[in-house]
Amino acid sequence: MADFLTTLKAQPLLTDGAMGSYLFSLTGRLSETNHVYEAFNTDQPDLIRKVHHAYLAAGARCLKTNTFGANRRQLRQFGLQDRVTAINRAGVQVAREAIAAFKAENRVPGPFFVLASVGPTAEPLTTAYDVAECYHEQIDALIAAGADALLLETFGSLTQLELLISLIQARPGTPPVIAEMTLRAADKEHALEPDPVTFINRMAALGVAVAGVNCCAPWDASAFVDAVADAEPVRAGALQLVVMPNAGGFQRIGNRFMTSVNPESAGKLVRSLADRGVRLLGGCCEMHPPHIEEMQNYLQTRGGARITAAAGGPVLGAAAGRRHAKRRQRPALAKAQGRRICRQHRGGAAARDGGRDHPAQGGLRGEARGERAGGRGGFHRRLARHPAHSAGRLHPPRARAPRLDRGHGRPDRAHPAFHRP
Repeated sequence: MADFLTTLKAQPLLTDGAMGSYLFSLTGRLSETNHVYEAFNTDQPDLIRKVHHAYLAAGARCLKTNTFGANRRQLRQFGLQDRVTAINRAGVQVAREAIAAFKAENRVPGPFFVLASVGPTAEPLTTAYDVAECYHEQIDALIAAGADALLLETFGSLTQLELLISLIQARPGTPPVIAEMTLRAADKEHALEPDPVTFINRMAALGVAVAGVNCCAPWDASAFVDAVADAEPVRAGALQLVVMPNAGGFQRIGNRFMTSVNPESAGKLVRSLADRGVRLLGGCCEMHPPHIEEMQNYLQTRGGARITAAAGGPVLGAAAGRRHAKRRQRPALAKAQGRRICRQHRGGAAARDGGRDHPAQGGLRGEARGERAGGRGGFHRRLARHPAHSAGRLHPPRARAPRLDRGHGRPDRAHPAFHRP
């Protein structure tokens, strides 16, 4: 079996996106007695496999387990504290099964990894006793189930995170630890503690293999990477960086959330982050299969492995990949058409109607298109010289309509899935 850290150092790895918000988009509003998403690992495993399969088909190489809030303290709120071990073991098993099925269907080479998700509590824990009481069953179950790494994500308290890391490292044979906090690195006035460099240095001192941010806006994620670029653990390669932003800029409108990051923007973001040395990339809240597919399309130009879409049929986001394929074909098509026209001219044959070979010209040629022998002219030339045209007043850029995504439900929900990735 391939080693997670060895593979991560050799090439960028792409994880999946949100679990909670994507489950909400598939199931809609759930009843008050049936909305513990982590319990779906045992109660509705086919639904969780469907989520995993969608992300694998989009291009993810790493799956985050559906165990974000599966600790004793959180499950106790719903009377599920006796199922901590079963829910966590099933979370790893379902992810493994989804990977095995996907590889069998598509014959995709290369390794895939399961990252066991561990989230924070609603109120930060400040003592080793409280952390052990809350997490020891979950950690033991995830390790016993064979997770490739433990993903500690969305933590806002450095104290709680450090106590949890110490609890994990006290156990023999633990997998690598990935530590993620939610920081506002771009907002200097309202920045959350700790500062990025302090966080990275503290994680390196604890022996954490991978550290970074998640569930923050893309611009905060980008600012975080810039802030830690010169930190000693990063420059020395002792610690790998991870970034899993959310869709950013959430604004509640009625029962929906508007986000400001579309799939293509997400793809460009991860390409930029990979260029700056981030090795583990993915998405958080409202980053769904279309976002991951665009990330995959852009990341493969930076050494990321190419994943073929599932043969069983298209998944959410497949259209985006087809658009990319068409864009890649256009230069070759135009070049081929150009060669054909040149051969016709060299042979003395009359050129075919430009409206057929070049639909954008509308069949008009020469002066009919406002052109002269020396280049563009007529209306086009006059319009280009008009000062109002240069200022963008004649043809102002068309405003892009905001994309409304379904959110997490009521903001007063007690369950941490409302704020989960």
